[in-house]
Amino acid sequence: MNKALVLIIGSLIVFYIFSGNLKKSITTLPLTILQSLIILVVAFIMISIAFLFLQHEHQIQILKETAVKQQAHDLQLYLNTLKASRHEYNSHINTIHQLLKSNQLQQLNDYMTDLITDNNYLSNVAGLKFPEISALLYRYELLARKKQIALTIYFDNNLSKLPMSLYDLNKLLGNLLTNAFEASA
Repeated sequence: MNKALVLIIGSLIVFYIFSGNLKKSITTLPLTILQSLIILVVAFIMISIAFLFLQHEHQIQILKETAVKQQAHDLQLYLNTLKASRHEYNSHINTIHQLLKSNQLQQLNDYMTDLITDNNYLSNVAGLKFPEISALLYRYELLARKKQIALTIYFDNNLSKLPMSLYDLNKLLGNLLTNAFEASA
């Protein structure tokens, strides 16, 4: 809104400066139809420009609010992923403890082998330079296990080669993975 007011005031000042001859003729002679029409057209143009600026600022505000909501949603998904991984960690610790306590060493060995294999994969995902992408891949890895969907991810850790922001890349990957999961169900 401030930009629109500045534009209106600036336009009026420019109009006042350049209309010196028009001002003289307005004060000394009655306005002709052409002069009145020119004044109306200039006023209409200035009001239209101000309206466009206001509309543009409103659209920018809506985009900012949408981006903030999306970031809050992404953060909530990340927190949910952290909670799920903590729950999973506690579950593994309890399982290991129970297998040790009941002296089931072969089952413990098999369980630990599977756990180490999973951990190596997750360490690779967690080793990405970009925690947003890492959290997204980890969340879909957990979802794949839950839905018993085979998921294999190969990635290049140098994502800076891509001509898009990390936020857009995360959104794109999320959409691709969501579509893949829906198609496999």
